[in-house]
Amino acid sequence: MLLQDKLLTVVEVANALGVSVRSVKRWIADGSLRAMHVGSVVRVDPDEVMAFVVPWSPGGDQDEPRSGANVVDKRMTGPRETV
Repeated sequence: MLLQDKLLTVVEVANALGVSVRSVKRWIADGSLRAMHVGSVVRVDPDEVMAFVVPWSPGGDQDEPRSGANVVDKRMTGPRETV
């Protein structure tokens, strides 16, 4: 099997995560989700997808998530502090 056969398309990543293709492209553009060009198309290693969606909880022992996942977690942690 060729290496390219093991890599995912942006559409496949979006379908696997249940998000839009636009979200996946945005995460790639801002560096949250690592991807590569194979010829004229973008491909994502499945291991990069798994690293992107690793569960995270405030105060847990897990590493800090990448920015795409962090945005969701911050919204879910509770009310914002007022300055």
